[in-house]
Amino acid sequence: MQKKLFALAVATVASASAMAQSNVTIYGVADAGVATGSAGANKFSGVATGLLASSRLGFKGVEDLGNGLKAVFTYEFGTLQIDTGGNNNNGIASTRQSFVGLSNRLGTLTLGRQYAPGYMYAVKYNAYPGSIISPQYILAATGGNTIGSVNDARWDNAVKYATPTINGFGGELIYGLGGKGKTAGDETSAQRGEDNNIGLGLNYANGNLAVGYVFHRLGAVAGNTNEHYLGATYDFGMVKLSGSIQKKQSDNPGVVDNKIYQVGAVVPVSAAGNVHFSYGTLNPDGGDNNAQAATLAYTHGFSKRTTGYIGWLYNKNDNGGAANAGTVPGLAIAPAGDNGNLLAIGMNHKF
Repeated sequence: MQKKLFALAVATVASASAMAQSNVTIYGVADAGVATGSAGANKFSGVATGLLASSRLGFKGVEDLGNGLKAVFTYEFGTLQIDTGGNNNNGIASTRQSFVGLSNRLGTLTLGRQYAPGYMYAVKYNAYPGSIISPQYILAATGGNTIGSVNDARWDNAVKYATPTINGFGGELIYGLGGKGKTAGDETSAQRGEDNNIGLGLNYANGNLAVGYVFHRLGAVAGNTNEHYLGATYDFGMVKLSGSIQKKQSDNPGVVDNKIYQVGAVVPVSAAGNVHFSYGTLNPDGGDNNAQAATLAYTHGFSKRTTGYIGWLYNKNDNGGAANAGTVPGLAIAPAGDNGNLLAIGMNHKF
């Protein structure tokens, strides 16, 4: 009898230990608000989703394999539309991120569909990060840049290595194998390697200062495109300043080179409230085709997970330029030489 009780106790402890070594977290974002605005003659007014951040549902997990080695995975689905019940990514069959890998004290190696460093680094050095009414977002999207917009923010068929943070320094390297699975079919032998992507991110954060650099090389049969980004923030306590410069150059005749400059500030006005200001300009090669955008916003943290927000974006285009005044349903890109604006009031909840 005592042996049976002992065996049961051992089995119970082993089971509890196994459960402690492996866990899965369900997480997500629910974001919706009321938006009204215009882009030239196009006007919009109504409920819209994802005004501060895209609504999503995700699963991530880690298993302790022993000796400091861990298995990790992420499945993140979206973009979910709270206003209509639909989605932008063809439902559960399409993911924002989906990868598996290994992690230890030397870093993390993952395989799958993953963020290139350009998107997340641009979020770090932006006074109103991740929002569709951020100047950084709309100007980068208009310029066709992968750094700072959702254009190719996540790369398919990617191998990624992220270093541990040592004395404030960290970095990541990603290689995206192109061709396989593309709409036009798999790459040919002659094209192999010509449409692969390479991304590098380097970051330093110590005290009130943070600085980051990103390089993207986008391969294509018609010619390669290189993007460079340098961003920084400094927190003075009463105000946190941010700024970035980025440049795109291409050998592809179908791609227009450009530069984007962005500055911003976050001012705490209470224990839970912040005023955000951000201004940016897009300067493509050629004359009279620049675009400018500015955002003034207020966010209020009701809790660690729930944030209320109100933001106003204004953009102005030269006669040859066209920037997006906000990517919400019914609101198109402001015509060249015209202006656009968008007012958004909503709530964001993370779980």
